[in-house]
Amino acid sequence: MDMNNHRLTISFCLILCFNLLIDRLAIAIEDTACLFCHQYPGLVRLEQDESIKILHIDPERYQNSAHGKFGCTDCHKGIKKIPHANATQLNCQSGCHQSESKQALFSRESLDSIHQDQQSYISRMEDQTTCKVCHPVYPHSKQPFTRTWLNMHTSYLICETCHLNKEEYPEVTYQWITTRHVEFQGESFGSYFDPDKKHTARPETSLSRIIPVLRTNGVTRPLINIDDTEKAKEFMASGAVADPANMELAMNYYHQHIGKMNVATVCDNCHTTDGLLNFRNLGFTDARTKVLINININSIVQRYENFYIPEMLK
Repeated sequence: MDMNNHRLTISFCLILCFNLLIDRLAIAIEDTACLFCHQYPGLVRLEQDESIKILHIDPERYQNSAHGKFGCTDCHKGIKKIPHANATQLNCQSGCHQSESKQALFSRESLDSIHQDQQSYISRMEDQTTCKVCHPVYPHSKQPFTRTWLNMHTSYLICETCHLNKEEYPEVTYQWITTRHVEFQGESFGSYFDPDKKHTARPETSLSRIIPVLRTNGVTRPLINIDDTEKAKEFMASGAVADPANMELAMNYYHQHIGKMNVATVCDNCHTTDGLLNFRNLGFTDARTKVLINININSIVQRYENFYIPEMLK
């Protein structure tokens, strides 16, 4: 082989390796961008018909699945920007599964099952608070970008932790309350607070969540509404909910201690060094506390209306 051919061979090999590296780097960057949000258990969207769409993807389980060698937008081609709020349409038969047997399979099976073994969420929770009489486990649906993030907090917080009118209770502090008989689909997640050891652990069938409390003269009073639960059940069963006037009266009564929230700034209320929640005092490890106070979700909410995925990543 003469010197020119040798150089051409080396150049070809270098270009091939570079292209392969770029392809893998593109997939890695793309998956990192997607999984920045989708990696969290309990990431759920409440649909208009009150059903839920599970958006969590466990990164390790996905990478070890039959589709793990593909980047997210290899299949979800409709995703052009982050954040995105609309459902993504898939057509597995147009690019990959074109055989007659696969065509028949996809005509019978729902595509929702593709990620089913990679997802975790709460399917049932026996919560005795008044909120849960009217609101489902995953209640947020109004804000297209933040609704799934807010729903994820169902696993960690009682409603009043965020929604309590703080001006009415300026001396509020926070502690754990445990809800028994919680059912998970997929792996359990969240926290169980061990009152004897004073630290948190992975839950099994009992889930601990943070609640606001008021301490007065040595007495601790939970600031959650369980007193009106039976009254709310009677109201919902009576059919009065169909009358707008009755509904307005009920909303004013049951929400009388609820404060309005600014979704764009609510993250910094807790996920910061001087936030409402002292994570270390709540039993989180130093390492976990550092993660929780430095989590950078709010910067995306505040600074970026849209992040367009580069062409090389599509």
